[in-house]
Amino acid sequence: MEFKEIENCVSCDSVNKRKKFSYVGFQDITFNCYKCKNCGLVYGSPLPILTDDSLNEIYSSDYYNNYYGNELDYFNEDSQHNSVIKKEQKREFELISDFTDKNKLSKNVLDFGCGDGRFLEFFREQAWNCSGIEASDTIREMAIKNGFDILKKPFLELNTDVLSYDCIMIDNVIEHLDYPNRYLDKSFKLLNEEGIVVIKTPNSSSF
Repeated sequence: MEFKEIENCVSCDSVNKRKKFSYVGFQDITFNCYKCKNCGLVYGSPLPILTDDSLNEIYSSDYYNNYYGNELDYFNEDSQHNSVIKKEQKREFELISDFTDKNKLSKNVLDFGCGDGRFLEFFREQAWNCSGIEASDTIREMAIKNGFDILKKPFLELNTDVLSYDCIMIDNVIEHLDYPNRYLDKSFKLLNEEGIVVIKTPNSSSF
């Protein structure tokens, strides 16, 4: 996997930054964490150069297991942890639904970084047309087996003349992107007039 040094803020392009900390991580590489003095974004350097191969190396099935902890299996529906996650996702879906057109009979959702499609399940139960994008070959195959339409094109290459979404989910994904503003611009081009983009991301100031 190849990496690139980041000199400018990946959000506002400012060079005015403050170093927060450094750590040694993957392949004994020293990673620096900066906070942009202009927009407040916290970002790291170096960043991996994103290709199909590097994405699959990063988001292997082990990534999902590690996300939930060594004792928990991402694919184990019966685990107590996953049961809590499912209840939280249901609450989130109900909240999102409050911001969508209640009178529209056929609605379209795109989950960017959909994993195995478990959050899309809530949309499908309410007769939404569900599409997803997933970087990991392993997890993408699971979403397809679960009956979801997984788009083959990268997000930035989706055809804005054809696709029109009522909701685009970017759930704990935007912090993984190299230049997030490009993806936000694309998101709004993919929406219909009443559509919404829902973004969740970690808070760097949180304990």
